[in-house]
Amino acid sequence: MSRLCPVFEAPGSEEEELPLPPSPWHFGRQARLPKEHWERIIELAGKQHSHWEELLEQASYLDGDFSALTPDKTSVLRVVLNKLCQAIANAEPLVPEATVEIPEPLPNSEHVRMVEAVIAVIDESLKSSGIFDSYVD
Repeated sequence: MSRLCPVFEAPGSEEEELPLPPSPWHFGRQARLPKEHWERIIELAGKQHSHWEELLEQASYLDGDFSALTPDKTSVLRVVLNKLCQAIANAEPLVPEATVEIPEPLPNSEHVRMVEAVIAVIDESLKSSGIFDSYVD
């Protein structure tokens, strides 16, 4: 059985890469994150501000339904994710040890890189006035 991953896909040409240094968290126009790690990130977001958790949940599973994600909300999402990077960097480890659910205890710096990949998708969306998509694959 394969692992579920939230996918965030930037608008634009499939030949264009996201403007990021190479990482395991993005490929082409997509940010692909292990679901279990993304859930820990969302959990931390909720501990920072309850509306952050709701916004991230909503933005994570659009699956082609863009009605709830206005350009203003996309801009707010960008700001929230940027603040979340700082919160992750300063937090206790999100995955301090391997578990059955999460077999790899990644350092928080990798969780920051995951969020940065999502930010790159959103930046491409804001830059092009297009809409990013998100779904679980």
